[in-house]
Amino acid sequence: MDAEFSFSSSPFVSQDASRFAVIKPNKSATQALPAGRDALDIPLPGEFARANVLVEIVAAGQRKAQAYHANTLKLTLTENYGRLDVRDSSTNKPVSKAYVKVYARLRGGAVRFFKEGYTDLRGRFDYASLNSTPQPASPEPPHPLPNPSGLDYQMLRPNELNHVEKLAILVLSESNGALVREVNPPSR
Repeated sequence: MDAEFSFSSSPFVSQDASRFAVIKPNKSATQALPAGRDALDIPLPGEFARANVLVEIVAAGQRKAQAYHANTLKLTLTENYGRLDVRDSSTNKPVSKAYVKVYARLRGGAVRFFKEGYTDLRGRFDYASLNSTPQPASPEPPHPLPNPSGLDYQMLRPNELNHVEKLAILVLSESNGALVREVNPPSR
């Protein structure tokens, strides 16, 4: 699974796991739930431990999917300020030049491309600020626009900042893998 392509086509995958319904699984397994238990831990098979995969569970008439991104990243988010810090989980050294891509979900469901860039030498990135001239806020949240390809989300306009409900963040490093987080926007 290409982490950047997957993220760009549906940044808020937790809402839209159904789009993976046409993917043929590489491996399937049936696991019975032991009597008297309502939960079960199933380890990821070893051959997928270092891969970006989609794990799907079907049980009790429900289907749930969750992306798993193999990584050695330690991500610290400072949500109040909209900053992140990326470190190698084994050495605790900063991960510089990690690619960061951010999408915003607005009240009403519209998704907009928000920002992209790279972590600095200290492994830091400001994911919440925009480099633009302030404009008056629109009173109504924008409506979703048609997005047939799933890859060309309209860019967030500065006057839409007050309507951001959630941010989806992808951090991608050549040597340390990928991870995705959904966070609340900083309070204004």
